[in-house]
Amino acid sequence: MLHRPDHAIIRAPRREKHWGNMSILWGLLVLTTIIFLHELGHFLAAKALGVPAPLFSVGLGPVVLRANWAGTEYRLSAIPFGGYVLFGRGEKLDATTAGERIIIYLAGPLANFLTALAIFGGDIPLFLGQSKGVLDALAMLFTGQAGFDQLLGPIGLMDVAGNQAAAGWTQLLGFTALLSINLGILNLLPLPVLDGGQILIALIEGVSRKRIHMNVRIAMALVCWALLILLMVQATIGDVARMNRPQPAAMTPVDWAAG
Repeated sequence: MLHRPDHAIIRAPRREKHWGNMSILWGLLVLTTIIFLHELGHFLAAKALGVPAPLFSVGLGPVVLRANWAGTEYRLSAIPFGGYVLFGRGEKLDATTAGERIIIYLAGPLANFLTALAIFGGDIPLFLGQSKGVLDALAMLFTGQAGFDQLLGPIGLMDVAGNQAAAGWTQLLGFTALLSINLGILNLLPLPVLDGGQILIALIEGVSRKRIHMNVRIAMALVCWALLILLMVQATIGDVARMNRPQPAAMTPVDWAAG
């Protein structure tokens, strides 16, 4: 998650006594909730279009819980930093139109934006202001005005969640809305493992009337995942370093949930 401190609706967390099991609990609760709502957007869009969705997962990696209902397997997986919905028609689930895929992939970020707007009580100017703050921070990152060492990774995210929970429900809900906006915007970036990349691929395929070869798509995804993992490692190192410094943590979190 990215955000400029001067646009934040929550205070930059200070290194106080709130880190611990409760920070982890609140962080997981916030992150899991917004990932669930993101994936629910994909799922409901697929259902509305009549596209089968045989798998709905919150989390990645080993499956912790699973249940089958109405033709869909629902999973809760061990790694909380992501989720996915498997959808499509045909034996290989590849018989969907470009238009259907675009709508389904757009529905995830849209669900995040609606979540934030609901938390803000329908305050559109506040929502737009916070979204602009995220976009400004993203622009600063890619233009070199802000360094990647200012990113907040998984550990820092838990720390922020714990501090906001300790400050009260208003602070925690504000953080949840901000994280939800981040997830929506970052997922619209044109990277192959994100919704924006899948939308771009669907647009290219729709215009060319040809499917991009699966091996090419897999190669692009692997490169992108490798870069994201390296970035996550760097952000985590930064989290640990900040936790050992008696000063306010930078309020520029980065969220790792894709999909």
